[in-house]
Amino acid sequence: MGKSIVTRNYEHHGSKPWYLYCIYNSIKDRTNNPKNIRFSDYGGRGIKMYPSWQNSFIAFREYILTNLGERPDGYSIDRVDNNGSYEPGNLRWATPQQQAINQRKQINNTSGYRGVTWRKDRNKWRARICHGGREIASAYFTTKEEAAHVYEQWALQLYD
Repeated sequence: MGKSIVTRNYEHHGSKPWYLYCIYNSIKDRTNNPKNIRFSDYGGRGIKMYPSWQNSFIAFREYILTNLGERPDGYSIDRVDNNGSYEPGNLRWATPQQQAINQRKQINNTSGYRGVTWRKDRNKWRARICHGGREIASAYFTTKEEAAHVYEQWALQLYD
């Protein structure tokens, strides 16, 4: 039986470590392919892949291994600035917890801060943090800035 396309590409590009080739293809597809289910969250909102990596897996691999090193167990590629592109200086190996903190705010967020909502019934801003699908902490504040500060402190304690 012949080799699969993935195996041939892996061997052709010298994709060792192999997982970088998968990461590379995934980034390239979601930033360039309008048919990708996640395109609207990436390429559709202006997130690009660094031009010299666009057609060179080798350049991408060399940057990652030279600047970030091998992937630690349980980590994946994350953009430091969640609104920035996949480019030198904006990538890191991150834990799932770090990536959870680095998510963009929900579309319906009116406070401008992650984890902070207005509670009309209490006439106060609420800071709320969840983990594993359960609420961990919740508190009310006069200003959204106070609520955001407390949320940030909770997140640092929970995820670091």
